[in-house]
Amino acid sequence: MGLPEYLQRFPLQTAVLILSLFCCSLGGKLEIRRIDSPVKALLDKIGVIPCHFFGYEPSVLDQSMISVGWTVSTSQNTEKRVYLFDGKIHNASRSGSYIPDDGLVGGDASLHIPNLQFSDEGKYTCTVIITPDKAISKVTLEVSAKPVCAVSDPTLVMNPDTEKSAKCYVTGFHPEKVTIQWLKASKASSDISDLDSRTCTSVAVQNKDGTYNVTSVLSVTPMSLDEDGDVYSCVISHRSLKDAFMVNVTLSVQPRGHSTIPWIILGLVLMAVICLITAAIMYKVKPRVSEITAKDLLHMTENTLNCQISGFRPKNLTINVYLEKDVGVKSEETSWSSGKPKRTESQSTDTEQAVPLQTRNDSGNLRLDPVITSYMHSYLFNCDCAIHITPEFQIHNRAALNLEVHHAALKSPIRRYQILKVKSIPKLDPIQSNQESYGVGDQLELTCRIHSCYPKSLQVLWYKDIEEIPSQNTEETRDENGLYPLTSSVNLCTITKEDFGKTFRCKVKYPSGTTPRVVQWKLEMLAEPIQSNQTSYNVGDQLELKCRIHSFYPQKLKVTWCKEDEVMPSQTSEDEESKVLCVIGCMSYTVKEEDFGKMFTCKVEHECKNNSIQWKLEKAGKIKENKVDVGSAEDHVGSAEENCCSTSLPYRDGIKGRSLLLGEENVKL
Repeated sequence: MGLPEYLQRFPLQTAVLILSLFCCSLGGKLEIRRIDSPVKALLDKIGVIPCHFFGYEPSVLDQSMISVGWTVSTSQNTEKRVYLFDGKIHNASRSGSYIPDDGLVGGDASLHIPNLQFSDEGKYTCTVIITPDKAISKVTLEVSAKPVCAVSDPTLVMNPDTEKSAKCYVTGFHPEKVTIQWLKASKASSDISDLDSRTCTSVAVQNKDGTYNVTSVLSVTPMSLDEDGDVYSCVISHRSLKDAFMVNVTLSVQPRGHSTIPWIILGLVLMAVICLITAAIMYKVKPRVSEITAKDLLHMTENTLNCQISGFRPKNLTINVYLEKDVGVKSEETSWSSGKPKRTESQSTDTEQAVPLQTRNDSGNLRLDPVITSYMHSYLFNCDCAIHITPEFQIHNRAALNLEVHHAALKSPIRRYQILKVKSIPKLDPIQSNQESYGVGDQLELTCRIHSCYPKSLQVLWYKDIEEIPSQNTEETRDENGLYPLTSSVNLCTITKEDFGKTFRCKVKYPSGTTPRVVQWKLEMLAEPIQSNQTSYNVGDQLELKCRIHSFYPQKLKVTWCKEDEVMPSQTSEDEESKVLCVIGCMSYTVKEEDFGKMFTCKVEHECKNNSIQWKLEKAGKIKENKVDVGSAEDHVGSAEENCCSTSLPYRDGIKGRSLLLGEENVKL
């Protein structure tokens, strides 16, 4: 079968058209399928806001090439971020929200929001970037609550020419706008009449949970017995309902009697009261169970997840929670059952705190802490169930947390589950250096090992005081717990005089929003133990003491010698053989009988640090002591030198500098 005649006459134009259509099908402008109508969702349910993009080549597309951002504009005209995916990391600003990974490459960037609240309502903007293309789509989310409708009396018993009121109660709906209409269906004919002129509807009253209540009253006056069996209908229309909802009141018109009518009315009233009380107490109401609210859990830290169980009767409730790492294999199971409540006073509502009858916990990593409250005016109960878990990454990451709710009104338990995501905050070892001491021109190399981290996406920065310096990171294989380690290092080509006294910091930033971890190391002044010219002394001997101070900057330094509180004559000279700034403080003195047992002190004053090194003069045969008192640094005991002096020096990693692990503290650079 050949081409149509008009195509045969224009073969060149036809080829160009087919080639253009073929090229366009390979890849075109990035677009998002437009959604004109609002997305409607119900309170406490999962809402899915669609964002389907097209106009790209799927065969060459990788997830890392896609960036997706979701923002929402609320009724207060404020724009805030809801979700961000940058090609690697998912960052949910709205707790519990997520974008499934398996749909991105296929063009699905829809946002899933569990446990919807009225505050989630607004105009959402989906922005998709596949470099160099960008597409934006706006979708409106409407969160509604369905109304609960009831009438004051399903049957109105009346006499002709008397007046009564039929009430229609509409409760628990959102938003506020609702339409209530009364209709009459006559038994004698098929006519349906509108009764708006005989109705009175109250102003909507807002509840504490954001829902509304309204009452509509119809005045009924039957004219004859012919109206017996007529039906009055309260018709409710609301945004949350697909079709209008209707509740009926049947009219029962009785002939006028004598003394029996009041007794009949009284009996009916009493029966109605008894039935209402019995129904309120005995009628079983199924609980509503929200999704488990979850966030990223921290390794070896207690985390709390929540689940709301509401609107049930009677109050007896059993909750089972267990974990599944492998499908069908339960672990760490725990359960809880409510018992007889103890009344507690409350100004706004009557609340009852439940006492657990039974709690079973096979593992210390998982426990339940539910609290039951009751609202006596409605005879309904709510339960705020807190689930406490201390996860271990290797065991709990990607495990399913399952929750089962058992209740007398349920034929089978209600189940909810949540896939756990466990992260681990990195830990930092003290900074290590390549030498024990340094001089001007030496090569300074510092390393810091960072471990116990998941995921491995973190930022490592090094500073010399407040100046950022370049560094290198070396990744290692996962440890036995599945966590990532790495080693970060800096290489300062040569040390200058200005580097002494400077603090070097290794700062680790983690993407989960936690406080950065910092360790620091200082290249500082060193004061060596006092050296004496003899190992023992007698009266009349010449006592000569020396103290070497080095690795300091700036050059200004003051050295003072004292015998107890008495200042002694001394000399200070520079050590010309040293590569670093170095001085030697000396004193010479003739020993007297009263000098034995006294303490000789070399005081070093410098703008970075003050040291006091002490040496005790003992008679021949006794051990002499050296002591170091650090003015502005921590005091730690050092090592003994020979058998005649001992030294207390500031703690160092060797003598290469101080290393301080700050842990949770946030050090600002």
